[in-house]
Amino acid sequence: HRKPIRNRKPPTSGRQAMISRLFSIAGNTFIESLRRPVFLAVLATVCLLLALNPAISTLTLGEDDKLLVDLGLSTILLGGIFLSAFISSGSISREIDSKTILTILSKPVGKLCFIAGKYLGVCATISLAGWIWSLVFLLGIRHGAISAAWESSDGPVLIFGLGAAALSVAIASWGNYARGWNFPTSVSLLLAALLPLAWTLVLLVAKDWSLQGLQAEFAAEEKQLGQVLLALALALQALWILAAIAIACSTRLGQLATLLISFGAFLLGLSSDSLFGGPGREKTLAKLAYGITPNLQFHWLADALSLGNPASGFYLLLVSGYTILFIGAILCLATALFEGKEIG
Repeated sequence: HRKPIRNRKPPTSGRQAMISRLFSIAGNTFIESLRRPVFLAVLATVCLLLALNPAISTLTLGEDDKLLVDLGLSTILLGGIFLSAFISSGSISREIDSKTILTILSKPVGKLCFIAGKYLGVCATISLAGWIWSLVFLLGIRHGAISAAWESSDGPVLIFGLGAAALSVAIASWGNYARGWNFPTSVSLLLAALLPLAWTLVLLVAKDWSLQGLQAEFAAEEKQLGQVLLALALALQALWILAAIAIACSTRLGQLATLLISFGAFLLGLSSDSLFGGPGREKTLAKLAYGITPNLQFHWLADALSLGNPASGFYLLLVSGYTILFIGAILCLATALFEGKEIG
């Protein structure tokens, strides 16, 4: 008589298999997006613009810090639009052109799972870029507007910030030459790891190289660092919404049309208050259900920071709920558009 096999693994349930396929698609999309040269090009361009913002903000009289915040948030949003449009359209169209989507959908993988996986991969890529951009932006805020005198420069910001960037490029170049690492992937991951260390060191060292506590920069009322972090979190949610719109457009349209529609949604979203005629935030929320474009005014805190109107954590929760609902609706629309597309 044969002995019963007791170590046999239970069969994988349908839900577990679907979740596994979902994260597999998302992971592959994330890795492929990091390997694309357009990702490194947009990442480097936005980082350079954010690094130059302290010099550009000196063109105003008495409003340097406010302009520095406005320029930084605007640069991050615009960079995210280009990145989401290029990655979304390239990711789906590449699967269709190479016919690999036929293999993916025959696993079986439903089209909703495919769209959701692609969206999660694109969001992970945008979040990584947003993390790097936010750290460069925070280093620029610590430095402040650059005056004509060199003595006003913040030494710790320049040493630690530029040192982290140079070390990331050096290690990625060595890894690409000696180990065969993909340069865009390695340099972006190194920046994401070294820039937080650089910012932490900057928080611990004052402008005159004297030691200080981490809370010293947060306690400075003129910088409103806590509100800036909240504004960055809301800006990232706005990029997630625009990424969902780009995914929906890329199921039917090309790269240029996806970019134009994403940019149009960005402009309409920032002018939703005037379009819907609501003078107050509460009145706009009541009318938002009848709009067809996202109200990105909820995610734009630069005006509130300029006027000295702080936002609360409860406001972040409300906007987060709206973001989740809007993304869910757009992804359902993207799946419906993808259902009728010829992919054979």
